Amino acid sequence: MDPQCIIRKLERHSWSTLAPNFTDYNYRQSWDFGVASAIRVGALSEHVAIEHPEKGLIALADVRIRRLPVIGGGIAYINGGPLVWKKCVYKGETLFPEIVDALVKRYVIRKNFTLRITPSLRGDFEKSALENALVQGGFADMHQKKKTILVDLFQDEAAIRGNFHQKWRNCLNKSEKTNLSIRIGNDYATFQEFNLLFNELISEKKFSVDLGSDFYAAIQKLAPDYDKFIIMLAEHEGKVVAGHVASNLGDTSVYLLGAADKTGRVMNAAYLLQWRAIQLGKAAGCRWYDLGGIDAEINPGVYTFKKRMGGQERTLPGPYQMKPAGAARALLTQLGEKFYATLKPFIARP
Repeated sequence: MDPQCIIRKLERHSWSTLAPNFTDYNYRQSWDFGVASAIRVGALSEHVAIEHPEKGLIALADVRIRRLPVIGGGIAYINGGPLVWKKCVYKGETLFPEIVDALVKRYVIRKNFTLRITPSLRGDFEKSALENALVQGGFADMHQKKKTILVDLFQDEAAIRGNFHQKWRNCLNKSEKTNLSIRIGNDYATFQEFNLLFNELISEKKFSVDLGSDFYAAIQKLAPDYDKFIIMLAEHEGKVVAGHVASNLGDTSVYLLGAADKTGRVMNAAYLLQWRAIQLGKAAGCRWYDLGGIDAEINPGVYTFKKRMGGQERTLPGPYQMKPAGAARALLTQLGEKFYATLKPFIARP
């Protein structure tokens, strides 16, 4: 009989020591983001290690447990994980089936939860080996596909800049000739400066976002330095006119939030901030710069802006789902989730 993996819970100190050793570590699997996201929907965040009896630690996962009211059961959700690409230790593809099997046994078989997994995006693959392991392990694709654009940071800066569309590069050149200055920080006070600008933009443009600047700022206040978001502020004559928030964890830098006032937009500050973000990502040793999602139909202007940065379009992996055995249990979970959705506006927290 093949040796069985075990899963054990981790406290914050252990998680914080182990997680940065994975190249697929990302902000969605950071401790404070996971806890805040869970609280927001009335869930709990469970951090676990998956250990092989011969190879030791092979994976980590922050699992959000949302128990459904009244009828019991619930959803176990892994967002941006499990973390499986351990630095310089093994070729993790061969262990993916064992990792998937361990998660299924714990959450689906033992706890009767529906297990949903949205793996992190691996820039080298259109469909990763982990996704294949999920499908082969009996998970169903939920067909909620989203897309993003990845810029390859292993190129030198001249090559990256040369890949920009001419119109995009012209706007960057124009912005570089202004007297904009860029200030970079990761402290809460700097994030609050961005927060003011972002909220002013929301008020001006009258649009809404699911996870806004306030949510990320609250995480920034609690996160240790190595997990903190990177904030860049563009200033003109001593006034902040544009800002950019990114996460530089693992091998991927991710663009999260951006904002500019009228002056910033006239001065093309967003172009300069994106270029600085690329330079920072390269300096941090990141392999990819993820532009944070695209939708050509709903937001064609943003899509064009990002498309012209010369990156590669990628389909985000998952989510994949496995329901507990038995039609009755699966139906109860489905009904309970619909019931929960009606309660969510009353129990969700910002």
